[in-house]
Amino acid sequence: MKKIYIYFFIFIFIFSAAGCKGTDNNQKRLEPNAEEKAMNEKELSLNIITTDKLLYNMVKDIVQDRHYTDYLFTSRDKIWNYKYSEDSINNISKKDLYFYWGSGMEPWATDFVDKLSKTKIGPINISRGVKTISFDRELKYQNISIKDNPYFWLNIDYYKVAMLNIKNAIQDKDSKDRAYYEDNFSKAIKDVEVYQKKLKEAADKLKEYTFVVDGDNLDYFLKYYGFKTIKIYNYGYQLTQNDIDNNLKLTDKLKDNNKVIFLYDSEQNKKANEEIINKFALKTGQISIYSSDIKYIDILQSNLSTLESIANVK
Repeated sequence: MKKIYIYFFIFIFIFSAAGCKGTDNNQKRLEPNAEEKAMNEKELSLNIITTDKLLYNMVKDIVQDRHYTDYLFTSRDKIWNYKYSEDSINNISKKDLYFYWGSGMEPWATDFVDKLSKTKIGPINISRGVKTISFDRELKYQNISIKDNPYFWLNIDYYKVAMLNIKNAIQDKDSKDRAYYEDNFSKAIKDVEVYQKKLKEAADKLKEYTFVVDGDNLDYFLKYYGFKTIKIYNYGYQLTQNDIDNNLKLTDKLKDNNKVIFLYDSEQNKKANEEIINKFALKTGQISIYSSDIKYIDILQSNLSTLESIANVK
């Protein structure tokens, strides 16, 4: 009889121990280990692609190192001359987000985006909401007429619209970190507003000046600051006799005016207009429009330096 009791208590003990062990195992399964956590974090990481590095840097201002971000092109010429293939469509379709300028910067963008498989990718036109300026003279890309001036970011308010579009798109994809992206967005805007204020102050000192420009590239910049402008067409255009006559009429206004500045966006543009610059002894200033190697705030810094230099000339 005693043996029966002993066996009974041994059975109860073993059963209880097994039950406790099972409970511990269940609790451990509720708490993922380091490998599982890393896997979860990896699954949440977005794969983002942008057209170029300037846009890449704008996106990085929002996401920092939270997501994998890359860019397609390293120069304006490569963007302009790009011919997409089936492979490139398939590769981009596998990304989570594709940010593109959408303002004529990528003349192939409309067709390219239409062909992307939208199962995963979210293509974002960052110029959505920007009031674009049309070229006075349209450009041709293959059989496409480019009507819109792409350089909208020279208007700082439009840059803010673009950044808002970027931030909203990322928040939609990763809503749990909305506050993080909101903070990064606010910081990026505040950094830019420091230069925005200084640029306005410098521009206000130049209201009596007349700015001569060749072509349409600086239109957003000139209109944003309200500068008096004389526009000619020389560099990069096939000139007609009417163009030549019109340029002469416009530049004739420069006689006896010592508050005239020739603004240019490239050394080639400046060189093409050396005759006019020398004839009227014009002061010159370079306005930074685009470079794949710099950040947006570097563009502002460069243009501030140019305006302040002009304002300080006696």
